[in-house]
Amino acid sequence: MRFSFLICARFKKYTNKFVFSKKAQPKKLGFFYELDYPRIYIRNNSKTLFFTLTNKSGQVLCAFSSGMVGFKGSKRLGTPAVDSLSRKVALFAKQLNLKTISVVIKVTNNLFNITAMKIFFDHGLRVAKIIERIPLSHNGQRFKKTRRI
Repeated sequence: MRFSFLICARFKKYTNKFVFSKKAQPKKLGFFYELDYPRIYIRNNSKTLFFTLTNKSGQVLCAFSSGMVGFKGSKRLGTPAVDSLSRKVALFAKQLNLKTISVVIKVTNNLFNITAMKIFFDHGLRVAKIIERIPLSHNGQRFKKTRRI
């Protein structure tokens, strides 16, 4: 206990400011960092589409699925579902006075992405960055050995 007190006292005695703080690095021009803007995550299940709006730190502001909007059955994965979902998220973002966003896409169908981006542009949202996080298959696990008799 006494040893730590001596170190703290010596540290305070010789320094009048924070030693360990770093200067803010200037950002490169034309480079958008993923975490600088609020994000819209677009992902799909085998049956449903999900749109999630988060703030800069990653806290969820709103989340919508195609079932919440009113689509049932096979219509949940259709283009009209993407259309109405992206409108709803864009209106919510406008209410929060968000002007620039980055979009994280985890949908394999490219038509969905184009439709959603058009609607974001129509509602006045500027898309700073589009990140594609499409999972790639790696042929799965190795099979079990065949049984020999």
